[in-house]
Amino acid sequence: MNCMRFGDYLVVSAVERHNGLHWQVQGKSETQMALAGSISVVPGGEGFSLDAESETNTAHVYIRRALIDDVIVESMRTDSPALYVEACLAARDPLLEQLILACVAALKHPIPSTSLYIDKLAW
Repeated sequence: MNCMRFGDYLVVSAVERHNGLHWQVQGKSETQMALAGSISVVPGGEGFSLDAESETNTAHVYIRRALIDDVIVESMRTDSPALYVEACLAARDPLLEQLILACVAALKHPIPSTSLYIDKLAW
């Protein structure tokens, strides 16, 4: 599967099962075993290609580039974000995993208070 460039960050969580993945992004080629709960991140503005060994069950979240830039500016106390986000395949990140699971739950069972959080994300 080839995916064109998109301005926002793509964060993918493997929801169930495990699967062998091979991808090409940012001029690199990598193969990993994606376990349930693992996270893959494609930075905003990057295209990529992905091949999976079998059918997958994943949750995909697009995080707006402006939100990431605001976090970088606030944490680095600078006017221009100078940090570069690298792509990662099948990494462990409990915080991102919980963010994605919370987004999925908010979409499946919406309540008014969850719109405060989901509003900043693009699905």
